Amino acid sequence: MASKKSVRSEQASSVAANGDEAATVTVVNWTLESAYAAILPEAMALQEHEIMIPRADFALLSHNFRTTAEVVDSAWDEVVVWIAKPDRSVITNAKVLSLALEKAVQDCVELASEGAIQKKLSRAMELRSLLFAGADFGVALGLLDGAKVAYLHTGRGPRDAVEDLSALAPMFTAEVRARIPAIEEAVVEEAKVLAAELLLEIKPDAAKAKKKGPAPAIEVRNRIFTLVSRSYDLLWRYGAVVWGRAVDQRLPALHGNRKAAPAPKAPPVG
Repeated sequence: MASKKSVRSEQASSVAANGDEAATVTVVNWTLESAYAAILPEAMALQEHEIMIPRADFALLSHNFRTTAEVVDSAWDEVVVWIAKPDRSVITNAKVLSLALEKAVQDCVELASEGAIQKKLSRAMELRSLLFAGADFGVALGLLDGAKVAYLHTGRGPRDAVEDLSALAPMFTAEVRARIPAIEEAVVEEAKVLAAELLLEIKPDAAKAKKKGPAPAIEVRNRIFTLVSRSYDLLWRYGAVVWGRAVDQRLPALHGNRKAAPAPKAPPVG
């Protein structure tokens, strides 16, 4: 890791020149959001060629990273004997980095869920068309308010379409449906439920415009993973200095696929 202090290390602790923790400046109760915000500037500062592509179960990866930090921390007295001025922040930052990675992974899951939203929206458009046909017929029969239906016809965009569906469904009461049999009760109930779900999932255009995203979710995840990987490599090197070839028996592999080193063979009996 770079010797320059990051935002997260300054928030976590003050580090003495010899690598020992000098004093706690402040106690930070890290959350996913606060950890993500602290790590993001450093992650976004990475050059494109530096970004690594993760290939692991993120829950296992995060667990292995934090476990590695804990094991190396337990042997820190030995680390400072063998290494001049080791970077103590790699220990104090481990929790922050793992939380930031968890938040970035969650954002990617939410991005993947947009495909499911599109399927719901497609069905909502079908129901909206059906209910508009029924509503226009209801206006012609004098059953529904023509001005209100005409206003709903002016809606544009996905959010408006869902709001139209939400407004149209309650118009088809049992009395109205009795005169317009093409609109069945099951259709109306489906429209109500779908509209309620989509109103929570599709943000208004204004809210979308205000939402800031410095980079696509997957890129941010990969950038934060790169920082985790770099920190893990440093922790592993510290462990290798202390335990030598036995380091792989002491520290879990970041990706969870490292086999324990074989036990030494017993000398042959003469």
